[in-house]
Amino acid sequence: MDESAAERGSSSSKRVAQQRRFDRYFTHRFAELLANYLKREEPSDEIIELLLNAGVTLKLTLKLLAEQRDRPFRTIRNKVQPELFYLTTQQTKEIDKLFKKVGLHNLTDRVCKKSKKKRLRDRVNKAVYRRHSIAHEADLHSHHKVSKLSVSTVELWLDALEEFVSLSDGIIATEMKKKK
Repeated sequence: MDESAAERGSSSSKRVAQQRRFDRYFTHRFAELLANYLKREEPSDEIIELLLNAGVTLKLTLKLLAEQRDRPFRTIRNKVQPELFYLTTQQTKEIDKLFKKVGLHNLTDRVCKKSKKKRLRDRVNKAVYRRHSIAHEADLHSHHKVSKLSVSTVELWLDALEEFVSLSDGIIATEMKKKK
């Protein structure tokens, strides 16, 4: 294997790992927000469906209220987190759909406005698309040859993912403080 192929393999592995962390960050953050949201808001039908799919039934909720008066929402959060594992929050539109459920509207628009980079969303979405191609199609283009990818492009995408998460975290934290 030549040096450029080794670099491509290493870069691809880094990008796939970074993308997984990106996805997990948003599902984990949503679970935290959900617990706080349930403390102060009446759940929507979408939230109720999510809770039921996670096994949070009326019977369990009543049991939690009786037995865990001080920490029922932590148990609910812990029940919901595995259900969120099956959600794909790698695309910015899916992130917006998820956080809208707990009253945080247009998160990705807000992140992009706060960013100093005009193409942040585009870079994040391209990184997600390419990660999908690597993970599910062996990164082959239509002629069954490996698609070219430069280290500098990977670095640009990794920087975009890190900035996107960092700005999202700040916005989410600010929203959580407002609603306490």
